[in-house]
Amino acid sequence: MNKKRKITIATGIFPPDVGGPATYAFGLKKELERRGIRVSAVSYGEGKNAEAKIVSRKIIKGLRHFVYFIKVLTAAREAEAIYALDITATGLPAALAAMILRKKFLIRIGGDLLWERAAESGKFSGTMEQFYKGGFYNSFKPFTFKVMKFVLGRAETIFVTALNMKDIYERYYGIKNKKIKLLPNVFEIKKEKNHFKSESHRNIVFAGRFVRYKNLERILEIFREICEKIKPARLILIGDGPERENLEKKIKELQLEGKAIMEGKKDSEGLQALLKEASLGISLAWTEYNPNFILECLANGTPVLISKENGLSVQLPEIFLADPFSKEEIKEKMIKILENQKEAEREASDFSFRYSFLDSANDFLKNFECFD
Repeated sequence: MNKKRKITIATGIFPPDVGGPATYAFGLKKELERRGIRVSAVSYGEGKNAEAKIVSRKIIKGLRHFVYFIKVLTAAREAEAIYALDITATGLPAALAAMILRKKFLIRIGGDLLWERAAESGKFSGTMEQFYKGGFYNSFKPFTFKVMKFVLGRAETIFVTALNMKDIYERYYGIKNKKIKLLPNVFEIKKEKNHFKSESHRNIVFAGRFVRYKNLERILEIFREICEKIKPARLILIGDGPERENLEKKIKELQLEGKAIMEGKKDSEGLQALLKEASLGISLAWTEYNPNFILECLANGTPVLISKENGLSVQLPEIFLADPFSKEEIKEKMIKILENQKEAEREASDFSFRYSFLDSANDFLKNFECFD
C-alpha cells in the first residue's frame, strides 16, 4: 500500500457522541478504509476511543484547542490530506497543522457559524442572507470573521451541505467559486410507499437543537391557534439546547401542557418510529441548511413544512414552504396540510432520493488524483 494513501479527519464529535458530524466522520472513515485508504481521526470527547484520538472537553478553552492542534499535527504526519468538519474548533487547528506539514487541507461546513451565533445571542433576528447583505458580519465578532476567512482561505476545497452557503462564502469571504463544492448530507433511508397516517390523531413533530433561530417560540404560539381548529393535535419537540427552559415556560404560559410535549434526543430507530405515525414534520428556522430531518420525514411519507430559505437538495411544492417570520402563512399551510392529510402524504411520497456513504466518499475522493 502506498504510504501516502492516508487521510486525517478533524471532527468536533465522534461516536459514541450523537450528532450529524459524528455519524458522518465515522461513516466516511469506514468507507475510505474499505477502499484500502488509511484514516486517522481526531475529535473532542471524553475517555478512550479505538477509532479516534480524543481531546477532553474539560480542558480549558485555548489550551484545549492547542492540545487538539498537537494531536492533529501528530496524526497527520504521514497523511495526504487533513479534512476538517467545522471552521473554528477543528478547522483552525487543522489549517495550522496543514500549513506546518504542507498537507492538502479540505473542510466541510454544515452551517454558518457567524450568523448562528448572532441569532442565538439575540443580537440579530433575520435570515443568513439578511445578516450578510446588511453588513452585520463586519460588526458582530469581527475577530471570528477574520478567523473564518483565514481558515476558508487556506482550504484547497470547501464542501458545503447546502447551496445557499456557496454564494455567501464566495461574495463575503472572497472564496473562488471553483473551490466551493456541494457535498450533501448522507441520506440512506428507504422510502415506504403508500404509508398513510392514522386519521384519529394529528402529531406535528420537530427534531433538532433548541436554539433561538429555530423559531420554536413562534411555532408554539401558532400551535395554540392550531389546537382550536384541528382536534386532537399534539406538537412533539425532540432535542435539547439552551432554549429548553424558555420553551418550557412558553408552554405553561400558553396553557399547552399535555398538547406540546418536549422529549430528549432520540436515536435513529426511535425517530423513525415516531415519523411513521406523524402527520407533519416542521423545520421553520430563519435559515435552513438542507436539514436531514426533513429528508427523513419525506422518506417516511410524512408531509413537511420548511422555511423557504432552506438549501434542500430536493425541490418541494409550494404547500410545503413557508416564510418563517409570517405567523399567518405558517398557520394557513399547517391547517391546509392537516385538513388534507392524504393528499399531502401523496405529495410527500412523490420524492425518491438516496445519497449514501458510497456516493459521499466518491464525491470526496474526486479531489485526490493519487487516489484514482
